[in-house]
Amino acid sequence: NLRVTGTGGVWSVGFVSTNVKPIPLDSADALPARDSMALAAEASRLASTVTANTSPAFQGLRFTTHDIRRFQIAPGVEAMAAHLIRRVNQEADPQEEQTLLVAERDSGATAGRFQLAYAERSYGSEEEVTSSELVAAVRLGPNGVPSLVVARDSEEGLAYALIERTGPRQWRVRWTSGLAKCGG
Repeated sequence: NLRVTGTGGVWSVGFVSTNVKPIPLDSADALPARDSMALAAEASRLASTVTANTSPAFQGLRFTTHDIRRFQIAPGVEAMAAHLIRRVNQEADPQEEQTLLVAERDSGATAGRFQLAYAERSYGSEEEVTSSELVAAVRLGPNGVPSLVVARDSEEGLAYALIERTGPRQWRVRWTSGLAKCGG
């Protein structure tokens, strides 16, 4: 079992295999204000470069960072996972866009820019948009492949995904669970 704690509560994720090792995640919330603001600005810059489809209503709107986590994925390589939101506040039909991104940079280049490695985006009405939340970072298998466990919450239910690193600045969805729906 792996446990991740933070201001949003406690999450737990478990694996059957013993070939799983946790990757510590540093929350931007725990950093000094200057460092946290720099990471938020960097995440917003990266989100603005994402080419995934979106509604024209979001063009030119600022991103709000919901969560940013830093972690080491290889010797000398630092990564960042960020969840950003943009909103169109129309009383009759509020719209929301959610972006999850993964970026990398050389650890020695702490002042250097991150480079986008993966992004996914969802948009629509506030009630219908899919929200993606980073639950854990792990190394899987005998080779220790860096992977992220992501919870995707939507109107249809909750699903989990494994996003794995396939090479420098290259990540892909490896697996997605079926939907689980709570309530009745």
